[in-house]
Amino acid sequence: MGKHLPDGKSLLAVDLSRLDDYESQVYEDMINKGRTKEDALKIIINTVEGDSSQLSKELAGTDYAKQMSDNSGSVVIKDNSRVGKEYFFDGHWHKCVEDNGDRGFFEPLNTNLAIVPRLLIKFSDIKDAPVRINSTEIKKKGKHLGDSKNKGRHLGYSEMAKKVIKIGDKVLVNVGKYKNEEGKVIDMGIKGNNYKVEFSDGSKAIIFPTDLKLKENKLVFELSQGLLQFTGTENYYKHWVGNYVYTDGVKFLADKAGAYWLIDAIFSYRRKEPFQVWELAVDTPRNKALLTMREDTKYPPKVRQEIPFTDFPLDYIKLYLIDNVLLLPSEY
Repeated sequence: MGKHLPDGKSLLAVDLSRLDDYESQVYEDMINKGRTKEDALKIIINTVEGDSSQLSKELAGTDYAKQMSDNSGSVVIKDNSRVGKEYFFDGHWHKCVEDNGDRGFFEPLNTNLAIVPRLLIKFSDIKDAPVRINSTEIKKKGKHLGDSKNKGRHLGYSEMAKKVIKIGDKVLVNVGKYKNEEGKVIDMGIKGNNYKVEFSDGSKAIIFPTDLKLKENKLVFELSQGLLQFTGTENYYKHWVGNYVYTDGVKFLADKAGAYWLIDAIFSYRRKEPFQVWELAVDTPRNKALLTMREDTKYPPKVRQEIPFTDFPLDYIKLYLIDNVLLLPSEY
């Protein structure tokens, strides 16, 4: 006998006024594209991959949503105990900083990196990875994922970073009337299952991940890779402000990103603290930034400067100013 489907209302009986804001937006976009009511609601339900807890009660109570939940095997449940654990893969230890059920965000445990990448990884891909808490190993199965036998099994930093699409990113869309057309992500669905993209003519569309790809930014890639190569400096470059100098790594950053203004801004404060942590956080969609200085990352900032406009290519950069020498953390 076939599997008995749970009782529930049909999609045609759904009261659209009881959808949540996100569902209403997607539904409207689907209808504008010529979808029927039933097809549009199926698309919304399919985006949660069987996890009906992410749906409004109106949609979660439909027979189709219940069928999808049954077919998925079980509802995706977040394992909050994974947050804070450290996993070894790609030759490095990484800390889980966010758990999204079947995937998690990880940051490499290397504080000397000038740019700390945040990687979106499937937990199923690292199920055999060694795991530890506070540097105490609690599980060890098979080989480290960084071993040669596992070469090619996981993507490197730069490649994985390309897979994580966020609001403000430029993407290439290839579906329907959009033939490899460039757009900008202005909103995201639950778990990144779909993206709202705005095109140059002002039109907007809900696009699924399989129908778009991140437009590669060659400058960002070259900067990210280039900065990681600086582990010391052979030269010091004198600045016109006072008795300040900067290193090879900072010069590379300034040359490549057109960021000599950042060096000028830091030195212009003429702060006297012997050890200073300067951070630039960029709001890329709005082309604004915030420059701060702390004596250490655990202390509140002593300097806060809002940058009303910037085309700085990276989302974030950290620099140290130690005894009048400006350097990358990796050069420390």
